[in-house]
Amino acid sequence: APPQKCPIVAVGNITMEDRLWDYLIPHFRRGLVQGLAAQKAFETVLDPAPEKMEGSSLLLSGKITEVNKGSTALRWIVGFGAGKTRVSGVFEIFNNEGVKLVRFEAGESYAGGAGIGGANYLDIEDLMQRLGKTVAERTVRWSRGEKINE
Repeated sequence: APPQKCPIVAVGNITMEDRLWDYLIPHFRRGLVQGLAAQKAFETVLDPAPEKMEGSSLLLSGKITEVNKGSTALRWIVGFGAGKTRVSGVFEIFNNEGVKLVRFEAGESYAGGAGIGGANYLDIEDLMQRLGKTVAERTVRWSRGEKINE
């Protein structure tokens, strides 16, 4: 956990390992900001981050390393997790002086809905928002001194 309570968290640079998926970054950021605000662990959530971080604040940044749209056909024909959609990344939290406090990984997957085969109830944009909310939950747990990957 941070050495002191930090009332401000800012969303910094979020990048894609494969620039082809850059259009998904706003979906991730939306889920992240909504998740951070909903949990009320911080007084202020800033997006985007200011150029200079002041006071007791945290900066969250990261790189999304995997975007795999999976295969609808495999989800329908094979089922049991075949063809699932997956997104994941590596994220870091820094203090206001730029010192890295923690680094963690997070991911989300979707194997489809309705029965053994998977109808597409979630698209890749929805899954990216879900990843943002997962990163928010882990950030909040860490800020409270709890294990980040539970």
